Amino acid sequence: MDAAPTRHGEYLEVKITYYQWNAENKKAQVQSTLVKAAEELITHVVALKRHCYDAKVQLQQIKQLKSSLAENGSSFARRLLQKFSYKRAR
Repeated sequence: MDAAPTRHGEYLEVKITYYQWNAENKKAQVQSTLVKAAEELITHVVALKRHCYDAKVQLQQIKQLKSSLAENGSSFARRLLQKFSYKRAR
């Protein structure tokens, strides 16, 4: 951080330096103001929340599909076995 601000509102315009991962998966040093850094952080948190929600919904859908597949598959196998047993008994 730069020199200490003299008034409360001046904290918002203080220049800060932080590290952030870039598109090449490398850590890059970023210089910004406190306000801009907070806005960027909010943007990333919102995107992360959406990603987590999407992943949770997809996992629920996969579990539902697996359970319905297991139920349908077992009933199919049972019917197949019944038909096979019936044909052999004749």
